[in-house]
Amino acid sequence: MTPLKTRKVIDAKGAYVTPGSVDAYVYIGVRESEAGSEGRDQDEISGPIQPHVRALDGVNWKDSAFRYALGGGVTTVATGPAEANVMGGQGPIVNINETFRKRECS
Repeated sequence: MTPLKTRKVIDAKGAYVTPGSVDAYVYIGVRESEAGSEGRDQDEISGPIQPHVRALDGVNWKDSAFRYALGGGVTTVATGPAEANVMGGQGPIVNINETFRKRECS
């Protein structure tokens, strides 16, 4: 099999290769690491049923927790509303690797 010309080939002979992990329940980006109470957008406390709340609208893509997660081998996260509501709304599934690769190119 010949590698595509657009792909970088890494010789991993003798190394351990593991797939990226998926974290299915985090608040990365909606509970910002350094922002204090101003960055805690994971809960909507105006009522117990909040299906219309979209966590994607409150994600801070510059949250350093994305980098920490990626450094620890987590490549995909489901981030979003927390447990303060019976129905907390919608949360995005984010491929961190792809998100940061695109950001660094732009």
